[in-house]
Amino acid sequence: NVFDQSRVLVGLAYPFSRAFTAQVAYMYQYTQQASGNAFQANDVLRLYLFHTPDRRKQNTHNDL
Repeated sequence: NVFDQSRVLVGLAYPFSRAFTAQVAYMYQYTQQASGNAFQANDVLRLYLFHTPDRRKQNTHNDL
């Protein structure tokens, strides 16, 4: 079955700085088992931490 899973995701993000962001998300997942007549519901809480370094070259010359 191609459509054996349904998911709903709701989340919030908080930027601590330009480089660090945290996200918390709740996911409800409803899946059909391999037997075809059994289903399973899952409640999932996820925490994401993102680090985005600034890779641009810094100007180290003092041009006066």
